[in-house]
Amino acid sequence: MKYVGHPLFDELNTRGIDQVLVKKMKAGEGETVVSLLPGSRKQEIRRLLPILLETANIIHEKIPSAKFLISCSNTRNSELIQDIMKSYASAINQRLSIEIVKEKISEVIKASSLCIASSGTVVLEIANYHVPMVIFYRTSPFCYFIAKPHMKTPYICLVNAIAGKTVVPEKYMYRDDYKWLASHATELLLNQEKREACIAGLKEITSLIGSPGASEKAADEVLGMI
Repeated sequence: MKYVGHPLFDELNTRGIDQVLVKKMKAGEGETVVSLLPGSRKQEIRRLLPILLETANIIHEKIPSAKFLISCSNTRNSELIQDIMKSYASAINQRLSIEIVKEKISEVIKASSLCIASSGTVVLEIANYHVPMVIFYRTSPFCYFIAKPHMKTPYICLVNAIAGKTVVPEKYMYRDDYKWLASHATELLLNQEKREACIAGLKEITSLIGSPGASEKAADEVLGMI
């Protein structure tokens, strides 16, 4: 078996970035941008976005200058995201700045000081841009306790699994542990040493797996076997 790379990096290498939009979304002087990435499936958004909104509340208490971007990678989910935000309006600090950004996930990531995301392929895209992140996945207590003993890796995050160590904070949770998310997020935003260590770890990982050409290398390997 030979590792040839990940096709995502081929796509990222050819995907154009709207730098004007990145600049527009980026933090102004004294501001911090935190992106919230609840996933692309409706069931994920229903389960994870409320946790992210509660997390944003706590982060804002500690970092009042923070503003938040919600990534809506699938435009069909825009109405669902808006409905969830409306239902949590009374619980969200009215001074909290939250913007929904449709489709432009690469731009959202590049504009961010930190990403809080559900575990999945998006982790590799965040790593590609060397943006510090906190990763989580929320499941039911039943599924958690059934699945946990059978997990062959201690990591749910692709970056940590590839590195074989904790490069970014991650948690597989069966409760809405937004306090854990907020604690690790604020640490990566305010603790320069932790932040630099995280960025260095991401650069190391992407130097190993992030080179484009995975599809071509895979084809060459297959041809070599014929």
